[in-house]
Amino acid sequence: MRRTLVVAGSFLWMLAGNAYAVEDGGPLPADGRCAPFSQTEPGHVIPSWDGTPLAADIHVPEGAGPFPLIVRGHGYPGQRGTCAEGSTCDGLVKAGFIVLVWDERRFGQSGGKVHLLDPEWEGRDVVAMIDYVKASFADVLAFDDADKLDPKVGMSGGSYGGGIQWSALVADRLLVTPPHTRPTHYLDELAPEITWNSLEQSLVPGGVPKFFITTLLLGTGEVSSRVGGAPPPQDRFCPNTGGQSGLLETYLQGAIANGATDETRAFLARRSIATYLDDQRLDVPPTFLAQGLRDTLFPPNQAVTTFETIRDRTEAKLMFFPTGHGWSGAPPALAADLLAWHRHMLYGDPLPERLAGHDFVYASRGLLAPDWGTDFVYDDYDRVKALGVTRSLGAPAVPLMLTLPAPTSYADVTFFQGQIDSQKDPGMIPTFDLPGTAVTWDLPVGSDGVVLAGTPRLTVELTTTTSDLFLFGKFYDVDPGGNASVLYHQVMANRLQSVLPNVAGQEVTWDLTALAATLPSGHVLRLAVATSDAMHSTSRVPGTTLVTGASLFLPIVSGGLE
Repeated sequence: MRRTLVVAGSFLWMLAGNAYAVEDGGPLPADGRCAPFSQTEPGHVIPSWDGTPLAADIHVPEGAGPFPLIVRGHGYPGQRGTCAEGSTCDGLVKAGFIVLVWDERRFGQSGGKVHLLDPEWEGRDVVAMIDYVKASFADVLAFDDADKLDPKVGMSGGSYGGGIQWSALVADRLLVTPPHTRPTHYLDELAPEITWNSLEQSLVPGGVPKFFITTLLLGTGEVSSRVGGAPPPQDRFCPNTGGQSGLLETYLQGAIANGATDETRAFLARRSIATYLDDQRLDVPPTFLAQGLRDTLFPPNQAVTTFETIRDRTEAKLMFFPTGHGWSGAPPALAADLLAWHRHMLYGDPLPERLAGHDFVYASRGLLAPDWGTDFVYDDYDRVKALGVTRSLGAPAVPLMLTLPAPTSYADVTFFQGQIDSQKDPGMIPTFDLPGTAVTWDLPVGSDGVVLAGTPRLTVELTTTTSDLFLFGKFYDVDPGGNASVLYHQVMANRLQSVLPNVAGQEVTWDLTALAATLPSGHVLRLAVATSDAMHSTSRVPGTTLVTGASLFLPIVSGGLE
């Protein structure tokens, strides 16, 4: 019997959890093979393009059909979802879709090794599975052509299950090679949720690593690999696990460099749709993007960037919903809109009036609103963006701040914060900035309140004595009693590096976290720029920074600030 290794300390930041077993010793099947978790036997074992077995379940609606196919991916680390009553899969099947759920490469009961959604590997797996459904379910599968060559196919899923949609698209459009040469492309529509445009900008935003998350999950993966459902591990890392070994190396390189190396950038770029969208051969199908305002792992800016890139090339919609990455409490309105999208794209049903003609949907009042799950505004992205205003802020009241080689500010530490805080703002752990390590500007809310929806942009004028300045921009909502909480616990990092310190007259501009929020009259919108943040790495070069001015673009939809 083959010995097994567990990849100790999984560095996959995207979703925390277990490590996975990889067979060791003797000849391996193509791309390796994993030992299974305890799980229900799959209804289908689909041979992928390289022969790797993929465990899958294929759920077919009652009736004669024909039915379009939805390929639904799972999060990382995880395994194929069930189709239990009330689940997303169940809703799709009842709405008339064949739903394929599978254990992605090396997860659950599937073989292979994790390549972190490399289109050459996991992306081509999706193409192979569609080939399988096309051949095995032709009697009930819906096609766009009489010759039954072009099935009607959409995709669904969040986080890793959203990222696989982009990898599959690249494989479907750009990697059509034998044995998958075919007269048509497969994917007709996508619906990625809480996923990334660029892994580098998600995990090393503005050049500043989110080392708290990556280090925490590295340790969590090690512990869970020793107490979880996988076979007992050897006391060493597995050196031959495809993308997994690359991730560990990437983490270690970044830890030494305190930032992204060229190798890190190349590794993450290959697994990011941002890399491929400039290729005009990439025919992007209609896409519904949904992102959580509270998601500190993949902030809403990730969806904004993708949306702004593709919207002139295809039909696209963007939704901001008020929860985050580590909590499953997405509002019913999101599920209803996504289901309507699938029906519209694959059955030709008209979109509900609320969606027709609108491409930007946002939750206007956030988590504390009694009707937080229903307070969505359906609007036009260009109209909303044009309403934004830029205002000069001048110098802050206290213009000097220190950079110290330790975290001196706290807004959030991990995307699990939503579970810790039960998604409430402010949370159980107070947010703070150590005096002398941040500058602030207070903007009182006007008599009519203010509604914000979009991406703020900040420009700061400064002089600094550190050659490696980390900056973290964020907004506080300050109530009439003086209680302040960071909006959605979001911060956005930027890094200013120079050969020598004392660089005078620098201007630094960066986008802050995209948001949608309503602040009532009597509150204050406080802009803060800090020199550290507990979720991120800190600068290793202490110094002082003098801020002499700033300007801020604010996406104000209605109301205003004094």
